Amino acid sequence: QARAAPRLGFAQYELGDPRVIPTLRAAIRIAERHGLLERAAKARRLLAINLALAGSTSAAVREIEAACATLDGLELARSEVARIAVLHHAGRSADPSTTERALRVLRRERDTYWEARLLNNRGMMLADWGDVDAAERDFVRSRDLYAAVGATAGVVGAQCERVRVALARGDIPRCLRILDSIDGAALPPRRRAELVLLRAKALVAVRLTREAQDALRLAQRIWERAGYDDPEGRLEAIQLTLLSGDAANALALLSL
Repeated sequence: QARAAPRLGFAQYELGDPRVIPTLRAAIRIAERHGLLERAAKARRLLAINLALAGSTSAAVREIEAACATLDGLELARSEVARIAVLHHAGRSADPSTTERALRVLRRERDTYWEARLLNNRGMMLADWGDVDAAERDFVRSRDLYAAVGATAGVVGAQCERVRVALARGDIPRCLRILDSIDGAALPPRRRAELVLLRAKALVAVRLTREAQDALRLAQRIWERAGYDDPEGRLEAIQLTLLSGDAANALALLSL
């Protein structure tokens, strides 16, 4: 049971299953009951990410700090990856020196997958600071590392962040080229909807309102079919739908 609950939580996270948070809370209780403090801390790490995605940023920060206080070495470096993401959702920035220290540990241990994750998350932080050139370098390196270990979902995530950089620069043709290069057919609903929303955002930026509305309706269908609620994504979809001139569909999104 102590092994199964965290694995179930990770699977639910990947699939966008809303039951992931209670599953992970149960995993923490079970691990702590058996004195498995490192396993509990790893479950807290994943719980923190899911709480942040759900908008519970204060709780997310508490969970990731609790996880980091328990772990050390490689697992602490991996937890810094999550801390960057959680603080990003909370509107805060990670300490660059702590991030750099974690990156050195991951490289020394040749932990390619987690290095890719750290670079992706640091790229988001740099983009928030307005350093889009440094962010782009991190995203490209992250994409290449993910590709080296066959982490297709990670490659897509890094490419999505490159799309956001292109949008920030106002380079819509580049944005659409990157989106066209991504095969989203086998992706989980959460990621497919993200790709569609990015395309809608680019189309709204160049006033292709009909095409943007088509993309937004597709995102709505993905959520409905999956029974998945993404409050942050849905808010963005509502804003984009209004900008595209489709007030009726914006109201439909509000009722999801």
